Amino acid sequence: VATRQVTGQVPRQVTGPVPLVEDQPRRRHHTTIPRLLCVVGHASWLVLPIAVIVLARQGYIYFRFDDTLFIDERAQRVVVLLVLIGVFGYLIGWLWWTVAALLNARHKSRYTPWPGIAWAALVVQVGAVFALGIELDDEFARFALVCGVGLTIVGAHFWVLGSLRRAAGAVKAPQDPWSRMIILPIAGFAMGIVASFFLRWVGRPASIGLMVVGYLNSLWYVSSVYSALTSFDRACVGRMSIGQDDHALMHFRFNRG
Repeated sequence: VATRQVTGQVPRQVTGPVPLVEDQPRRRHHTTIPRLLCVVGHASWLVLPIAVIVLARQGYIYFRFDDTLFIDERAQRVVVLLVLIGVFGYLIGWLWWTVAALLNARHKSRYTPWPGIAWAALVVQVGAVFALGIELDDEFARFALVCGVGLTIVGAHFWVLGSLRRAAGAVKAPQDPWSRMIILPIAGFAMGIVASFFLRWVGRPASIGLMVVGYLNSLWYVSSVYSALTSFDRACVGRMSIGQDDHALMHFRFNRG
């Protein structure tokens, strides 16, 4: 193979394939497991009402003559298991995924929030819950405290979602799923208030229809969660997967001939 000698430099090839240049190593944080935990945690809340209906039809859950709810021991284990999966699956998966995903996003855009934003929001929410232990004699002050705690918990959650929505735009990921994750819970809450107000005047078919609409809203929310997390990960990983090829192309352009 022909080479060209330059004084003071190492000979290099003039012809032949350009050797592949390794890109600067970047540590990619895997997000598959936390994303799966987060989606499973959300999906368990969709399974819970179906499980309750099945257990009620089998006689494990029913109302007694004094209108008190009876739950069999087997039904209690099923309900508690689904609740634990929902709480811990979502909590662990969400906290894990936000850190890993935002660390990956920093390789693509500098306009991304701090990776520990979900942990900071959790600290604020836990602190707000502990604030409920403050003893107040005035009923209005107690009511204001409860409302403030509720707004703090909800506001911290939506603050994280809004930050992730902006981060999705920074890494060129779709923002629509994140918008639905913000809008659908608000719409579901408003629909629940309206339904509880008119439920006493509507018949049983209308009540069942409202419950079906609420369930479909929850199903749409879980689908949006999966779409938001998956599209965010694809946007972050996609650039890193082609980074080495881009580097090799630039090396070929500046070193041929």
